[in-house]
Amino acid sequence: MVYYGFNSGSKASITGSDVILEEGATGTSVVYMNATSAFSEVDSYSTTFYPDEYNVTHGNYVSGATPNDVIGIDDDYFIVDAAGYSTTSMAYYPSYYNLIGGTTLLSGSISDVSSDDGVYMSFKSYLSGNPSVEDYVDNNASDVDSVSDKGFCSNFTDQQVGPDASYDELREQYFGGLIEDFVDLDTSDVDSSSDEGSLIDFSNMMSIGGGLSTLSETMGSIVLVGSNESWSSPGASSHSFQYNLQSGASNNRLVVVGVAWEDSEASASASVTFDGVAMTNVASVTVGTGYSGYAGMWYMNESQLPATTGNKWVSVTVSQAITEEIYVTVAEYTGVAQEAPDDYDTHANTVSGNTAVTLTVADEDSMIVAVGQQGGTNSWANTNNLNNLEDALLTSSGGALGQHPDASSGDVTVGWNNLNTRECMVGAVWSPYTSYTIDQEIQWTNPASFLQGAELAIYASAHTGNEDLTVQYWNIGSSQWVTLGNLTANSWNNYTIDTYLTGGDFTVRFKGTDEADDAVQDSWQIDAAFIRLLGSGLNEDPVDNDTSDMDSSPDKGTHSGFASQQAGPDAAYDTLTETWKYNITLVDAESFENNWPPTGWSATGNWNKEANQAYDGTYSADFDGAGGGGASGYLYTPTLDCSDASCIYVTFWFRDDDLDSNEFLLQYYDGAQWDTIQDLTGYTEDTWIRWEQNVTDSQYLKSNFRVRFWGNGVDWNECIWVDVVTIKKEILNCELNLEVQWTDADYLLPYEELCIYAGATGAEDIQVQVWNTSSSSWDTLLSDLTASSWNNVSISGWLTSSTFTIRYLGGTETSDTTQDSWQIDVALIKTWANETAQYSLDLEYQWTGADFWEQNEELCIYGGTMGAEDVLVDVWYNDTWNNVFSDLDTGWNNASITQYLDSSTLTIRLRGGSDVSDAIRDTWQIDASLIHVWGPEYTVEAELLGNSNLYEWAQVQWTTDSAWSNESVRVTIQLYDYDVASYPITGDGYLSYTAETAGVDESKNQVITSSPESFRNSTGWWSMKLTGKMYTQFDLNLDYLALNTTYYSEYAAETEFIFTDVTANNVPYMNFTVVTHNSVDGATVTIQVWNYTSSSYPTSGQGYASYTSTGFNNTTHLNVTLNTGTILSGTYA
Repeated sequence: MVYYGFNSGSKASITGSDVILEEGATGTSVVYMNATSAFSEVDSYSTTFYPDEYNVTHGNYVSGATPNDVIGIDDDYFIVDAAGYSTTSMAYYPSYYNLIGGTTLLSGSISDVSSDDGVYMSFKSYLSGNPSVEDYVDNNASDVDSVSDKGFCSNFTDQQVGPDASYDELREQYFGGLIEDFVDLDTSDVDSSSDEGSLIDFSNMMSIGGGLSTLSETMGSIVLVGSNESWSSPGASSHSFQYNLQSGASNNRLVVVGVAWEDSEASASASVTFDGVAMTNVASVTVGTGYSGYAGMWYMNESQLPATTGNKWVSVTVSQAITEEIYVTVAEYTGVAQEAPDDYDTHANTVSGNTAVTLTVADEDSMIVAVGQQGGTNSWANTNNLNNLEDALLTSSGGALGQHPDASSGDVTVGWNNLNTRECMVGAVWSPYTSYTIDQEIQWTNPASFLQGAELAIYASAHTGNEDLTVQYWNIGSSQWVTLGNLTANSWNNYTIDTYLTGGDFTVRFKGTDEADDAVQDSWQIDAAFIRLLGSGLNEDPVDNDTSDMDSSPDKGTHSGFASQQAGPDAAYDTLTETWKYNITLVDAESFENNWPPTGWSATGNWNKEANQAYDGTYSADFDGAGGGGASGYLYTPTLDCSDASCIYVTFWFRDDDLDSNEFLLQYYDGAQWDTIQDLTGYTEDTWIRWEQNVTDSQYLKSNFRVRFWGNGVDWNECIWVDVVTIKKEILNCELNLEVQWTDADYLLPYEELCIYAGATGAEDIQVQVWNTSSSSWDTLLSDLTASSWNNVSISGWLTSSTFTIRYLGGTETSDTTQDSWQIDVALIKTWANETAQYSLDLEYQWTGADFWEQNEELCIYGGTMGAEDVLVDVWYNDTWNNVFSDLDTGWNNASITQYLDSSTLTIRLRGGSDVSDAIRDTWQIDASLIHVWGPEYTVEAELLGNSNLYEWAQVQWTTDSAWSNESVRVTIQLYDYDVASYPITGDGYLSYTAETAGVDESKNQVITSSPESFRNSTGWWSMKLTGKMYTQFDLNLDYLALNTTYYSEYAAETEFIFTDVTANNVPYMNFTVVTHNSVDGATVTIQVWNYTSSSYPTSGQGYASYTSTGFNNTTHLNVTLNTGTILSGTYA
């Protein structure tokens, strides 16, 4: 192993490259070159060897290879750059200064900062501004007192903006004795929809710490939304029809169009547009050479489909007239991967028989779509792995559209069998859109619902993925899911469910929150799920007002004195009295027996009267369909004056034959436009159906109200009949409908009753109904009131918030010609429970980057609706809580925190004022929480500039020594970075600190080793800026400032060349020959041969040579004649 190295006062190499000299700041030439050997060999007695390995131990490898570039003296070199080897340091001081802003020089000069001697250059600050900062709270995750949070917040982020009337609602948590009712089963299906995802080890939820249940998402599936067919007349060269697009944008949609025909020759081709946009052809196939069959498939996905639903034109254009019909089919899907089909194929069979294609399915649950054509009229029912969506047997040929849903990965064959004359088909397969979903139910069977407090408690363990898992409960009253919240991993998740436990089973489902475009499969682990139950208390709350209007309909009837319902029973009554109304018939069982259209009626399109069907009498109104896209037309009633009506009754009988969706619509005129009320298709066909509707919507109570029946795109062999149309309006009938409302009802206790004390009552029954906030409808609580008695009824199923509304409704609301009245003494809600409860709130909130430097500092909290209980606010300071608010009011609550805000971190807590024995759960709305700081700001800014050298810097160190006249001055020191042309705000060249003691020198320094030359310009100048800020005026006394540069004064390149194949190891001598070329003169070059016995390179004698470079090729021979075995290790040298 031969070591080659050189040392030079300049950065050099051993190639023949030119030397580049750059003038330094002090006049010293700095050499920038590249550096190491040209030729190296070892001669062992009579055999020559060359190195085939190398190791650059100092310097930078540039180019060349061993042994190729060191086996001869030529123009190929092995090159290594020299690198810095030893350094020298030199300090520089500023020679100029700049005052920035209103900073002034008090005393001293620039020369005073060249030595650290207590002689200062002093600067005075100036008033630079009056900052006012509002800093919203940062997080609610702190735990400075190591005490677990108590209570819940609805949405912490609402505190981080505002006030904007978006509230974080703080809610107390129950503590005390409790009943834990663990979940019973996971087999429920209250919404009649299949579970999605998987639930493994459900039984582990039935205890705490007994293991984990795992919920996992599964991939969504492709869904067929709709399909349709249409065909032209024979001899056409195009065909168009409207398809009702049923899914809107963002559903990962796919529309497939199939085209099939039979023609007298075989050269025709086609193109297809959907809503005027060209579709993409999957493939087309023609079978036969004379009379021929054709099948083609086109598709369009989300990016080109129209965003809106409704009728869209499908247009097929053929290159020539086709002998037979052009048969066109459409299929619409959602949940499809937005790309070309994964695979497609065509097939043609020139004789009667079968047609099939084999497709490679890439992903599970893919969808295969196929378009077929035959030259005869055999049944399409003989499918091969296909479900027919549309099929038709036409004049002498047929076409079909089929699908194979939920296809498994691998090869799948699909087609049709037993077709006639000739047949062909196109098949294609699409993968499902990558969207993982989960929908898993769990259920409690008959949980207790008679105690005050009720909470759903779920402990969620680990969560794999990023998607939230929401918890929902099944609202039995409205038959829909209601969201409770999202689960937090590794934590208890508690949800108040007092008002949801209304008797019977209680069902919860876990539902993913990213169900549309979820490309990542998530899983969640659940340790336990149970309901906490307990509580006691009694409250009687009289009704608050009679001004509510929950159903947007006017009151009917009168109060004699509503206030009488708010106290008692005391024999002071509010007498409720009915108003008057009656019915008028406007259209009297019109059965179209006489003139067409009847007097006042009008009709367009194919509407007529016919005797082929009638519900009553001989005739009915009839609408027959047509080909070529179907027929459309309207049947209008007379204009009806309903401006004085409170209700319109519409009844009629109808019948349809083979109608499709949206082909028969009922519409009302609201005085300005026609509104679709009902699609009358989808009922039992070929059967008379009675339609009845009571219209109370005020938009139809107009002087020009009309009803019309719309036949919309009705095809051949489809028909509509209407008969016995009756329309009535209701006016001047005795009615009572009066709402009363509670606005602060206690809805948290388990026992809840509506209690009404009645005096004398009329002969007619009086109903009491409650507004169901879930279904937005009225439910009957009492069918009548008993006179001179309490009438009590449970309202546990309806009292779900502080607002509770009932109405008094007359028992006979139609044809009532007798006006009744009823006396109400008092109406109240009674709620109670039988166990002492303890509700608590203790929630921390924290700022982590607060401005604590200003003269004025306040904590500001904006409250919304506040609970009856006080809510206290404390600040954490000196390891203890310090109270700043004894209660919060609605609106801004401001308090000084100057004595506590002495760092960037500030923590507060909100706690209930009556937590020791609190039987009522309170809530408080917090709109915004912020720290407001403001006051004057004084600033010193001084820039000091100096010159330096242009050597290659190994590092640069700046040092300052200064004293500030005030403590707590915020100081920033910055060294200008010329590469980015700015002062740094972090990292190298930046330092910030706070002055600790007024008038005491503080020394600061920083060493920069990464790109130190970035901090000088091309002529060696550097610049440093000192900035101080404080809310009172102060001085800067600068004693010392220096820039110390460390630069390279010597360079070296060192390389080991290793011989691995020296086989003649018993020779008496060895000769090493090295030919080198250094790029500069005067470099000290050393060549050494490794001694394996001493494990070192020799420094003299055999195996050692040294010389001074001349800038030309130098040949060096090292002869080893003694102990040659010491320089060999096997075949290595």
